[in-house]
Amino acid sequence: MFRLIAFSLLVAALGCNESNITSPPDAPRVDINLAISTEPYLYGGLVYGGLAVRAVALNKGNVEVFYAGPLCGGPDMHFRFFDPSGKEVFVSCNCGVEPACPMALGLRLEPNGQTYGGSLFDGQLWNGKEYVSAPEGLYRVTASFEFQSDRGTPHDPVVSESSFEWGGSRPSHIVRRDPPISN
Repeated sequence: MFRLIAFSLLVAALGCNESNITSPPDAPRVDINLAISTEPYLYGGLVYGGLAVRAVALNKGNVEVFYAGPLCGGPDMHFRFFDPSGKEVFVSCNCGVEPACPMALGLRLEPNGQTYGGSLFDGQLWNGKEYVSAPEGLYRVTASFEFQSDRGTPHDPVVSESSFEWGGSRPSHIVRRDPPISN
């Protein structure tokens, strides 16, 4: 009986609330957020006449992930453009042979870390033989970010998209402007 009274007094003196209860560590969680923005391309403070596309991948999880980055000769992100009819179009000539780049040689993205990628739509499209002027209309651009977890487990790519109106020699206006991406 004395032990029960002593234990009750100890609990009352120390208190029993959430602050003195140890919670288990968070389970490993992979959470990659990809944001894309489109805005007029500026060069030397002047509007160049094209559209800059920028994407940022943020690791919101609590484990590091790995990705094939610029050391493999390309951007951290893959960009795809679609014309007003929904057909994929190419903003550059992919004439060269792309080198193999195993993920084992990739880069590490720590929790709360971020990486960037970018592309430019200047109104010139590669048709397989030459560059031609892009027709006017509503275009869509997607950015994708491919990664693996620490154990080499591939995950589905994270994809984000934006749309813009092309008015011939310059973007007539941006149909959907995403929130600005902060550094």
